[in-house]
Amino acid sequence: MRRKLGDLHITCSQNFDERNVCVGIFRFAGKGQITVDAEPVFPNPVTGVVTGGSGAFFGAGGQADIVPQADGATLITFHLDS
Repeated sequence: MRRKLGDLHITCSQNFDERNVCVGIFRFAGKGQITVDAEPVFPNPVTGVVTGGSGAFFGAGGQADIVPQADGATLITFHLDS
């Protein structure tokens, strides 16, 4: 069963060597937010870098495993250092 934990706001651009550069802000209701940078090669899995956070995630670092699912959803697992 899926349940909504918050919202994701993401911006991607493509640079001159045709690599995608994306920044995602994950907002968790009542908890704070986590910011992730990634260079995805769609639709393949990618590991992004956690570049910061706010609220309960203030000062967060680590990584995020981003794995597209067959049903169109995306599974994101955070591995936080702090």
